[in-house]
Amino acid sequence: MFIDYQNISNKLILLNTYFDSIQTEYRNNFNSLEFRDFIEEQKNHIKDTGRGYPIGYESYFSGKPRVEGKSGWHIAPLFAEDNLYYLNTQLLPVLTKVLSQIGMTSVCAINVLDPMQSLEWHIDTDYIPGVKLHRIMWGLECGDQKSIIQLRDKQGNITEREFKDREFYIFHPETEHRVENMMSIPRAVVCIDYLDSTKYSGTAIL
Repeated sequence: MFIDYQNISNKLILLNTYFDSIQTEYRNNFNSLEFRDFIEEQKNHIKDTGRGYPIGYESYFSGKPRVEGKSGWHIAPLFAEDNLYYLNTQLLPVLTKVLSQIGMTSVCAINVLDPMQSLEWHIDTDYIPGVKLHRIMWGLECGDQKSIIQLRDKQGNITEREFKDREFYIFHPETEHRVENMMSIPRAVVCIDYLDSTKYSGTAIL
């Protein structure tokens, strides 16, 4: 159920080429990045609907800023509809340049899941009906303990992978999935939602 990055774009390997610089600038600027927390929205929406909480422009800006010391599921937007989110991208010039070179800038963010947090089984719908979406997650700060992503097919078979630095985790988000961080540190990934269409002009989901 996981898809090899080479089936999407060989350019993705540029993230690994510049990994050390990308991770260093992320660590150096973590406390200055704008993260908003959506752990309660996610858990409530998943419980009620079985779907992830949709985050677009309006819902993002209505979200609560990340509070240091409060555990949650946070996102720091980088690109939305190919537009830079300057509050964050100005602090991450290497990552921003690499993502621009790769060319997948419709929807991109840094996603952080704090220790002992999880998002239970759910699906995320395609932005545009009939236009296939790939979710690309890339290990930015994954530590050496256990943090997992699981996919479950329609027959109930579960595939599990541990998050690791420099690794790609690519799947169709309409596949049922869950994540859990069992580490003592936050797990951070770069998350790219890639649409199999150059005609995408809808409202971005951050």
